[in-house]
Amino acid sequence: MTIYRFAIRTAVINHYPISKDKEEVFKSIVDDDDLSKIIEDYKENLAKDDIETFDTIKNIIVTEEGYFCATWDELDYNEI
Repeated sequence: MTIYRFAIRTAVINHYPISKDKEEVFKSIVDDDDLSKIIEDYKENLAKDDIETFDTIKNIIVTEEGYFCATWDELDYNEI
């Protein structure tokens, strides 16, 4: 039997309420071009739902609904 392992990278969008301490949320800022593109796409989807965006910082957007943060899923699917 031959087993091939492929790295799978999955992005996750986390939501935090606007009441959460922004300094705590901003600890999740990552300088990653792929995550920045993903959060920009997500921002466009929120705009279609008439959700106002106040600011974008790398992989985080601040909206009237709270903070949305793109991160990489830490689950190693090769171990499943």
